[in-house]
Amino acid sequence: MPGDVDHSAPNPAPNSAPAPEPVAANRPARICAILAGGASRRMGTPKTTIELAGRPLVSYPVAAARAAGLRPVVVVKVMTPMPPLDCDFVTEPESPRHPAAGIVAALERLDEPLVVMPCDLPLLGPGILGELAGHEGNLVTVETQPLLGRYTPAILGKVWEALAEAQSMQAIIESLGTDVLAGPPEPQLQNINTPEDLQAAEAALGGPAPA
Repeated sequence: MPGDVDHSAPNPAPNSAPAPEPVAANRPARICAILAGGASRRMGTPKTTIELAGRPLVSYPVAAARAAGLRPVVVVKVMTPMPPLDCDFVTEPESPRHPAAGIVAALERLDEPLVVMPCDLPLLGPGILGELAGHEGNLVTVETQPLLGRYTPAILGKVWEALAEAQSMQAIIESLGTDVLAGPPEPQLQNINTPEDLQAAEAALGGPAPA
């Protein structure tokens, strides 16, 4: 059920993002869905609880989405630990543990074209998000970072079939067919998967942010 988000709570209420009025598939996206329900096995701790340069890691894509003129909506599992964030949430099922599950949950809940990005791209600037938002077509992805893209509800049926067959995200995207954009400079597309990645990102940001 839709409802307000209690930003002081550690976890969002299920499906707490209000559903907007539907938008045609060829209209610019208005929302950025930030995928934060992953297992974070290589990091060894949930990425949503990690701090980077004095801020929660997940706060960086939230800020980038807003800078691009998009409404950020964070996609999580019920038990995903979350810092306080001034944004809405969508809850994805506990299984399967797959990036496409978060995309499906967001598309079904919000029912309009979405810019989608993982929560672990803290160096990504708003430029590519705005470019993706303005594209037409049912699926537009970014070269070398295919999870970053513009997705529409028209792909839902095929994605459900691919999930049932346990296909990888790369295989799902290839089977759907996609327009591919050249990405921004490589540092912007660096995922934070390990403690070493976190250290490199902090160095790129110039160290801990002031309080």
